[in-house]
Amino acid sequence: MALVAAYEILRPRLGREAAIDAVRAALVEPLGEALRTRTRAMLDSAADPFRAMVELAKAREHQSFGEGFEFRHPVDDDRRFHADIHRCFYYDVLVANSAPELAPAMCDFDRNWIDAIDPDEHGFRFERAPTIGLGGTHCPFHFSRTDG
Repeated sequence: MALVAAYEILRPRLGREAAIDAVRAALVEPLGEALRTRTRAMLDSAADPFRAMVELAKAREHQSFGEGFEFRHPVDDDRRFHADIHRCFYYDVLVANSAPELAPAMCDFDRNWIDAIDPDEHGFRFERAPTIGLGGTHCPFHFSRTDG
C-alpha cells in the first residue's frame, strides 16, 4: 500500500512513467547491495548452493508468504526445484487499488537476490519467465542445477 500511496502522490506531479520509475527506485535500490551481498555470501559458504537456495525458498513460502499466494511445485527433485506462483497477493493488492502498472517494480525487487547467483560458481541457474505482473499466467521461480 505504501507503493500505491507514493505513486498516487507522485503521479500528478511527475507524470505516470516518472512516478513509476521513482517508486521502483525507492523499492528496489535501498536494499539492493545488501541483498546481493548476503545472498552471495550464503551461496559462497554453502556446501551445496543449490540445496541452500531451495531450502531458503521453501522456508520463505511457509514463513513469509500467506494465503494470498498460491504456490505449485511441478518439479522438486535433486536437480530442479520449480515453484510457480499462480496467485500473487502483491499483484492482487495493486490491481484492487488501480495500480497494476507498479507490478513490474515489485518483480524487479527480486533482481537484488537473483543477480547474486553465478551459475558457473554456484552450480545452478535461476529462470523466471514473465511474471503475473509482466503479463504471464504465473510467476515461475525455477532453480536448476547446471553441473553434470
